[in-house]
Amino acid sequence: MKQLLKIPLTTAVILAVVLFFFERALSRIIVVYLQTHTGVLEFGNFLALKLFRNADLVFSIPAPRGFIIGISVIIFLICTAIFFLEVRLPTHPLIIGYSLIAAGSVSNLLSRVMNGFVWDYVAIRVAWEGAWNLADCYIILGICLWIYAFISPNNSIRTTSKPSTD
Repeated sequence: MKQLLKIPLTTAVILAVVLFFFERALSRIIVVYLQTHTGVLEFGNFLALKLFRNADLVFSIPAPRGFIIGISVIIFLICTAIFFLEVRLPTHPLIIGYSLIAAGSVSNLLSRVMNGFVWDYVAIRVAWEGAWNLADCYIILGICLWIYAFISPNNSIRTTSKPSTD
């Protein structure tokens, strides 16, 4: 069984590393471009690239820096423990979801440790104006994939099921 898990888990880690470096590079390009040019790049009426310095929690909820870093580490460790300890047969949505969550959370955590904030730059104007970065999008997409994997009718991923004694 352990041999069976090696390939998907290795794939998840490699994918997370690739996604992390892609996010860091693309975010750096966007931030430098926006800092040295107009500051805003409009794409119609509802989407723009615009820099927002985010030193707060999700949805700009204010919190001390140490608390934000601590809660980020705890959530990342919980997701990692669920994936590596509780998942019996990882499916593609679980592998990709974990990779996205890991890459996004580590990237945001690194920015917060190094800078004290993250740059949010994808501004979507619907009923309100909010901003995200690529790491945030990774995390949201990863969580959606995990929810799909856990509620899927063909779910065979949890270790909680007992083997039959027939």
